[in-house]
Amino acid sequence: MEKISLKLKLGYGFGGVGKDMGYALVGSFLMFYCTEYLGVSSVFMGVLYFVARIWDAVNDPMMGTIVDNTKIKFGRYRFWILVGTLSNAIVIVLLFNPTLAAGIVSNKIYTSCYIAFLYIVWGMTYTMVDVPYWSFNANVTDDREQRNSVAVFPRIFSGLGNIMTQMLTITAVSALSRHSTRIVDKSNGFFKWAVIVACIYIFTILVSVFSIKERNVAVNTNERTSFRKAFNILRKNDQLIWVIVSFVLINLGMNCATGVAIYYFKYVWSNENLYSMFAAFIGGSMGLGLVIYPFVCKRFSRKGLFVFSTVMPAAGFVLMFVISFFFKEYGFAFYAFSATAILFCIGFGFLNVLLTVIIADCVDYDEWIRGRRNESVVFSMQTFLVKFATALSGLITGIGLKLGGYTGNSFASGTVQMAAIPASLNVALNIMMFALPPIFFLSACLILVKKFKLFDNKFMEKIVNEIVLKREGGE
Repeated sequence: MEKISLKLKLGYGFGGVGKDMGYALVGSFLMFYCTEYLGVSSVFMGVLYFVARIWDAVNDPMMGTIVDNTKIKFGRYRFWILVGTLSNAIVIVLLFNPTLAAGIVSNKIYTSCYIAFLYIVWGMTYTMVDVPYWSFNANVTDDREQRNSVAVFPRIFSGLGNIMTQMLTITAVSALSRHSTRIVDKSNGFFKWAVIVACIYIFTILVSVFSIKERNVAVNTNERTSFRKAFNILRKNDQLIWVIVSFVLINLGMNCATGVAIYYFKYVWSNENLYSMFAAFIGGSMGLGLVIYPFVCKRFSRKGLFVFSTVMPAAGFVLMFVISFFFKEYGFAFYAFSATAILFCIGFGFLNVLLTVIIADCVDYDEWIRGRRNESVVFSMQTFLVKFATALSGLITGIGLKLGGYTGNSFASGTVQMAAIPASLNVALNIMMFALPPIFFLSACLILVKKFKLFDNKFMEKIVNEIVLKREGGE
């Protein structure tokens, strides 16, 4: 079997930098931007996040079907990655445009409707990029070991893009708004940063698109996949269903913590700039997890590695709470707090790669039980579950902030002012930051360990050997 070149791996992975910079800007900062600088209700944003994902439950498999049915010389994956990137980058710029959002103080209804419409469009255009981008991993080779090595590269670059956004956004916004305290200048700082991110997004994807080569896998290629068949594929693939449930919980745990972290540092530690430093710690740790994954996966079974990668983050959150609750007033507290983040970030880095290779196994399993290969339909579930987990964590954050007494900044003077912080907000932020994530991680561990049959290497070898024989016309 032909070995995948390093050039293809690097080129394929490089697109993840810009793609995840764009995703992180919206996923991690849109709620903060809207509630702090546009005056949109936190509950409205939480409900919007959740409702938009109901549409994605239909939209994502539809996109998978469209990609699988696309037959053009340029390549179905490359075509949709390129079209989706250009569309998604434009929408990101529009989302963070305070002039188009209109009446930052006076017209909250118009602003809310503007954000709601564009957020739904953003989700649709991101699907156009993400589904074909990750589907390529199942297309590139049938060899499970090579898939492991290929999957690491986009995950490393995606992690790099994500963490660059987490680390740089607050600092960049301050620099681009000239450290002004005026709301208009602060929101314009976000807009300028969004333009920069969009340009990086387009550049890195162009490199990726012109680096990858698609492989033709002839499995009933004359049969087109309808939307109804796409949903039947997902419904009948029992192993994929358990993967979806488990990884929604994992991403929900991670997103609950990262989504509320900027509020946590601003209102509990009274310094939102600490978020950038914290992001640097977790980014380095997650990157370390991605880098050492190829070496670790050779020494442990996938099942054992999955258990380790879910238990370690749960322990990390517990230790972070202990440091925050008992030692926050000490000078070393922030560094000790950030150091414990290494535990959950290395584990989450492992899980990011595991998700890609496990779903690729589900593609093989689907071909084994049905005799037809639909890579993009199956991988559309990865896009959906990541966005759904982000949305559900946004709903939890929005409602949690409201129940905790969060009111946002005062807009009366046109400047950013800290409102009085009730004790209930401190409690709510601690619950969302430290109590919920371990519950989600451990629940995911129990579910997948009990239900996922494809952890069995002998069973997977049987599946791969049989589908290769079927493709060659054997029995």
